[in-house]
Amino acid sequence: MKAKGYVCYEDFGAVGDGVTNDFFAIFKAHAYANENHLPVKTDETKTYYISDTRIDGAPMSISIKTNTDFGGTNFIIDDTDYHSLDGTKISTSDVFAVESDYPMETVTDREILSKLDGVGEGTKKIDLALGYPAMLIIYNANENIYGRSGASFKASAQSKGPIKNELIVVDAEGNVDESTPFSFDYKEVTRLDVIRCDIEHITVNGGIFTTRASRHGGRYVDENGVTRKYGYVHRGFAVIRSFTTLKNMKHYVTGEVTTVEHTQGILGAHYHGFFSPRMANEVTIEDCILTGRRYYHVSGTYDFSADHVNKIRLVNCTQSNFYMKNEEGETVYSMAISPLTGTRYCWGIGGTNFCKNMEYIGCTLSRFDAHRGLHNGRIVDTKINFIALTGKGKMVIENVEWLAVDKGRTNNSFIYLRGDYGSQWDGDIEIKNVRAVANDDDFFFMHHSYSNFVYGYKCTYPNLLIDNFELSSHPNGYAIKMTDENTSVLKEPNLHKDTVVNVPVVLDDESLDYKNYNPIRPPEYLTVKNNPNGYSYVISDSDFFANTKCEGITVVEKEKYND
Repeated sequence: MKAKGYVCYEDFGAVGDGVTNDFFAIFKAHAYANENHLPVKTDETKTYYISDTRIDGAPMSISIKTNTDFGGTNFIIDDTDYHSLDGTKISTSDVFAVESDYPMETVTDREILSKLDGVGEGTKKIDLALGYPAMLIIYNANENIYGRSGASFKASAQSKGPIKNELIVVDAEGNVDESTPFSFDYKEVTRLDVIRCDIEHITVNGGIFTTRASRHGGRYVDENGVTRKYGYVHRGFAVIRSFTTLKNMKHYVTGEVTTVEHTQGILGAHYHGFFSPRMANEVTIEDCILTGRRYYHVSGTYDFSADHVNKIRLVNCTQSNFYMKNEEGETVYSMAISPLTGTRYCWGIGGTNFCKNMEYIGCTLSRFDAHRGLHNGRIVDTKINFIALTGKGKMVIENVEWLAVDKGRTNNSFIYLRGDYGSQWDGDIEIKNVRAVANDDDFFFMHHSYSNFVYGYKCTYPNLLIDNFELSSHPNGYAIKMTDENTSVLKEPNLHKDTVVNVPVVLDDESLDYKNYNPIRPPEYLTVKNNPNGYSYVISDSDFFANTKCEGITVVEKEKYND
């Protein structure tokens, strides 16, 4: 193998007949390649089957640390018989994991961490000269962020969210990279994760991966008769390594619970994501095919997820089922709502947590969904159905074709500011050269909703620049409402003040607390320019917008806003 300069799976006994479980042979092949710093190449005539991933009783992941060329080789990943409570833990173990030779290190020593107390917004350098560049994840366990609101707004039901944390990138001397400024202030640092970034770039190329979906339902009834959810299935391609490119990879899905089965009460599994980068700096998914996962009204289910990644880019990626057939044989979008089940066919292609600098470039994908605090994002030269945002910094949406997936205010708003995280974007959103196709007349430029809820940060209505926006489904001169004010400033006119008038918190004794726990910071500006279709962009004469600089915006009386 050293003589030929690369490793093959057949060197370690792989069969590649699409029936024999080749996991152990593939595992050994990559282990040898990693140890000897050799690339891996596969036989394009083979189909490698992977089911049980246990070695000595424990589920394992195939560790990839060298350049790998799958070419046109087929892989079958069979999840049919696995679920989170089967006792094997197979369903929650990545099949492949692209890794670094340097494991993440965690610092809890207070003598070291005390030097970082007080870092936060505006900090340019930290007192931690590692001697090598790194991505750091900074925590304060005494504070929480991204509390998530739900159906109940009682004080005792408020979700505090995870402990305060975020990623930053530093050089060898501790200088903070300008692309990852602090989003929050840290009175105290209680933990620090260190991920070395002085490593070479590697590429994993090619491969046609087909997942046979788990046939175990999304819910089960426990021994006490309580209905609970199965856990997410993690049986994909994790990237736990900085400076990695996944290129020309194709992922498809077979065997999911059908819509007809769904109407019979059969619920399929929910998936965390086949492409799953986490704890890494600079990961690119390029020229890849993704497939939206079927949704059963249990939990969101994805083909792409990212967690604590800086510079996560999807470039020239397409979704195999961006369009699909409904029960009548009509072509619909994958996120459309089934008339049989009342749920989306597919929840959406992906979701992210705690990421910075996320980009879709030249893609055709159903959903851009930033959970828990994206800092800076771009959607460029892309066809998309749904843009859901929570976060901070600058968001650029340019040369985009947006196609509403269905009727309804959530589906039919160009930007959906996620209400479960406070409809929050603290910074600027720039929209340039966008062609939008709404589903009906109930169109809003942006979905913003108010909740009297503790999210762990000050919620902000974003600054907006709209430059050459075309709503091709509506006539010239159409009045575009900037937001559904019935869920925002008309619902709670004091949403920016210390006390509310319409949305109190319900205390456990059913009394009402009129304190505003979530005062919304108004936008600094709302600007429309290059409006060739002569649309009227409308807001109400609410006190909320009193100090907002408006250009190209029509202000109407509150009483006439919904006319």
